[in-house]
Amino acid sequence: MAAPADGETDVPAPTAPADDSPSGDEAITAPRFAEVSNGRYHTCAVATSGIVTCWGLNSARQAEPPPGAFASVSVGADHACGVRTDSTVNCWGSNDQGQSDPPNGTFAWVSAGNLLSCGVRTDSTLACWGSNASGEAEPPDGPFTEVSAGFSHACALRTDDTIACWGDDNSGRATAPNGSFLAVSTSDFHSCAIRADSTLTCWGAAESGRTQVPAGTFKAVSTGASHACGIDTDDSVACWGRSLSDADRPLRGSFVSVSAGDAQSCGVRTDGSIGCWGLRADDSANAPGGEFTSVSSAYDFSCGTRSDGHILCWGQLTNLQPDFPYGQYSAVAVHFSTSCAIRADGTATCVGVKLNVGNEPPPLTFTTVSTHFLGGCGLHPEGTASCWRDSAYGALEPPDDTFVALAVANSVACGLRGDATVACWGQDDYGTESPPEGRFVQIAAGWQHACAVDVNGEVVCWGDDSDGKTEPPDGTYRYVAATSDHSCAVRTDGHIACWGVVSDGDFAQPGGTFESISLGDGHACGLRPDATVACWLTRAVPTPTFVETLSPSVLTSTADAAPGVGANSQEAVAFVIAVLEGEQTESMRAIEVAELGPDDGYVEFYEIDEHFNTSTTRFDGKPTDDFTDRTGFITRLVDGQAYIQMIIPDAIRAESEVEIPRGWMTIGREAMELLGFNCEPWNPGTALDSEACVLHGDVSGLADYVINASIIGTEAVHGVPTTRVRTTLDYRALVEFGPDDFADDSFMGRLYTLLPDVVDAELWVDHERRIRKLRMDITPNWDALPDERKRDLDELPVLKTTREFFDFGTDIKIEAPPPDEIVGEFGAWLESLKELGQQPAIGVLPLA
Repeated sequence: MAAPADGETDVPAPTAPADDSPSGDEAITAPRFAEVSNGRYHTCAVATSGIVTCWGLNSARQAEPPPGAFASVSVGADHACGVRTDSTVNCWGSNDQGQSDPPNGTFAWVSAGNLLSCGVRTDSTLACWGSNASGEAEPPDGPFTEVSAGFSHACALRTDDTIACWGDDNSGRATAPNGSFLAVSTSDFHSCAIRADSTLTCWGAAESGRTQVPAGTFKAVSTGASHACGIDTDDSVACWGRSLSDADRPLRGSFVSVSAGDAQSCGVRTDGSIGCWGLRADDSANAPGGEFTSVSSAYDFSCGTRSDGHILCWGQLTNLQPDFPYGQYSAVAVHFSTSCAIRADGTATCVGVKLNVGNEPPPLTFTTVSTHFLGGCGLHPEGTASCWRDSAYGALEPPDDTFVALAVANSVACGLRGDATVACWGQDDYGTESPPEGRFVQIAAGWQHACAVDVNGEVVCWGDDSDGKTEPPDGTYRYVAATSDHSCAVRTDGHIACWGVVSDGDFAQPGGTFESISLGDGHACGLRPDATVACWLTRAVPTPTFVETLSPSVLTSTADAAPGVGANSQEAVAFVIAVLEGEQTESMRAIEVAELGPDDGYVEFYEIDEHFNTSTTRFDGKPTDDFTDRTGFITRLVDGQAYIQMIIPDAIRAESEVEIPRGWMTIGREAMELLGFNCEPWNPGTALDSEACVLHGDVSGLADYVINASIIGTEAVHGVPTTRVRTTLDYRALVEFGPDDFADDSFMGRLYTLLPDVVDAELWVDHERRIRKLRMDITPNWDALPDERKRDLDELPVLKTTREFFDFGTDIKIEAPPPDEIVGEFGAWLESLKELGQQPAIGVLPLA
């Protein structure tokens, strides 16, 4: 990629991505699309007009399609190719192996892979261009209808409906199955196809469940790096495998096409709109509010130290984002492989990739820390330095000297001495270990170059001088930052200038001034004079507003709570639905506490075993109470049969007008329906032996009733960082019974009149999308309360229920009560109460 003529650019205003949006009075109409394609970190789509719009990472100009009309588009790792309406092929983006240099001629199909591209000519023959390390650019002869290019292999569908594959056959990825097929798709390490009977089959590397296809019939399939997605014959999308970026967790709805990428998957809906799930480049630029003392960016995430000493991280949710232990810290430095922070007591801790040993800091005190690939360096209070790194690479041994600041690159570290001179150590073959003479006030290190601000405010750089990386613009500066192929510096007036592999539009920063800056791979963050942080995309095109997205972006914090951040309501709704519909841990324990008014309440202990049997123990009172003299009950659901035991102190039994059984009672369906107490509380009519009988701890049934949602911030639940989401549920629809189902004066009829139309709920979701806490607030319908109850209440009671989940993965054995301890049937006992004029109640909700 060519650098700009003058080798640098001041940060320009943002430029909008190209789209197919109409203008004038029709500008509110979103464009409609025929096709969408995902690559490694960018996406392109063809509108029905033929215009191509791309977004995502743009480091090789892969998100800048040429003008003109296209019939189709295919996105690879860092490039893309499209068939124009005149059947010629254009490619754009990275071309280091010739993958963006297509041959002349006319084509009916094109596919962009990693460093390879292939196409089907209009005469049905194949052509491939780009890398040929494993023979992947040497396709077989014969007539073909479609082709799919992967990392180092490719597969194509012949006109006789058989599949041919060629190139690297590691793990059998190029060994095509026999039979007739309708479609084929390849990725880095595996391939998938649709058989003639519309069922799926996959072959190649089986890790992460890539080849474990779902049952059913499909009409489209697309493979990503470690997952794949297909469109079922009912137009819904199903994905399999495991993507660390949640690209395997699709949106709901009907789709006509789907594309699985490395970090994100997308599909075109039946109405022509686009929906995407997985990582977005935009997530890196969503800085939280509040005051910070420092910020550090790497790859697709950032972390900052707040003024209260806690660390807050944000950006794209991957296995790379650090998850520091709960506590307070004085400094943080992040890298895509290893991130380190200094605790309040001066000791350092590092999190991230741990391949071997050696990338742990020594048990000493530090004042500052800097990180690089699989390691880091830090300064001790006396000014000496220590470095550590994965044993496979070897640590950078610091000199016997003292320093006031450190900067670490890939294979070189530099220190700023107390006399303002710079010393570097290590070796990178680019001269980064040989700093210039002079006196400096601040230093920074990139991948193979370094920069420093001298005492006069000028920036000096050394090391790899390709693409203008060591040619800063003239001017005076206060702070400099460097990354792999470019650098940026804060001028003395607070504005930012950048140089290296940059061009107009690459650094569309927000307005205002900055004190310091930190650079990630596709974003940057700056610390403002008022201690707030602003982030923006660099060399990336924002996701267009007309694209519906579901992203796993999440805040993590070492504090109990952090200031909230706003989120698009549509995105938040999709996130909540995905969480509720996601795979819940089969075995979990939970504690539920409910409060009604200032004095009343109950505590419930709730367990599920690996067979989905349940046990619930509920007492009145607060969780801190001694339950010895409390009333309550225990319920169990084992193999579809429910049991209950009343826990009543003898003193209360003696005063009771009715006999209270001392043993277990079975609960029949009629009793369950009467009380609205079932294994699925929001569906009291479900039979106990029904497959639809979802247990009390399974929240997936709530997904269909989400009205709106918003992400309000981050909070640690028992030390586990979570994203806190507020949502509103359609409660009337949720309970799944109506006023015509029961007589108005019946128990359930009165219950229905008390129900509110909507219920507010909050979820605390961890990195694995497990719900760590769930709270629901139920406000009864005041007008439906009996007049005598209204007179007894000073204010409208709100039933606030909080459930906390923990001990995921713990097997719990729950057994049915012994037969000799079962003394009767609960429904019959309730009928005896009714004959005596006693009024049952549900939980603590007053009904009479």
